[in-house]
Amino acid sequence: MLLKPMLCKKALIASGTAFALLLNLAGPAVPRLAAQEPENPEKYEIEIISGANMVNSVKRRVASEAIVEVHDRNRKPIGGVILAFTLPQTGAGGTFTSTGSNLATVVTGADGRATMPAFQANNTAGSYNISVSGQVNGTRISTQIQVTNKPAPTFVHSASFKVLLVAAAAGATVGGIIAARGGSSKTTVTPGTPSIGPAGIPGSQR
Repeated sequence: MLLKPMLCKKALIASGTAFALLLNLAGPAVPRLAAQEPENPEKYEIEIISGANMVNSVKRRVASEAIVEVHDRNRKPIGGVILAFTLPQTGAGGTFTSTGSNLATVVTGADGRATMPAFQANNTAGSYNISVSGQVNGTRISTQIQVTNKPAPTFVHSASFKVLLVAAAAGATVGGIIAARGGSSKTTVTPGTPSIGPAGIPGSQR
């Protein structure tokens, strides 16, 4: 009658020993770390050299005036970096003339600099940012260029404005004719009593 309890006890001990061996083989539990952005030990960055605050007139082509530079923490320029310039897809923004879209890429030169491609502002007035991004040795870098679309100047097309233009043009034409003849625009009338007589005899009476 005592054999069954003894067998059960030995089975429990054996199973516990096996579980302990498995834990030792697996080693201590290591907490899983969340994914992190690549480190930037060299402190790579994109610096805006010119064109930090551009103001554009809507519907006018903008020259390539924004220049950026990629360098490390020692300000050593990094060449051969592909930089992506991205305009907003909605609202105030524009279209790069070289690609016909809101995205264009430029490669930095040996001096680490790149000139933003020319773009044409859209009809929406307001301020926005042009995103500049790239990668250096697997490290992502980015910056923002602030731009403002200024409303285009308005012109008056009212009827009164047209009348003034016509009157001004007419006055200029008459003045030109008088000046060309060398005369004056004034006419002098001398008052007096007229006399009437036979033809050829001025002042004779009947």
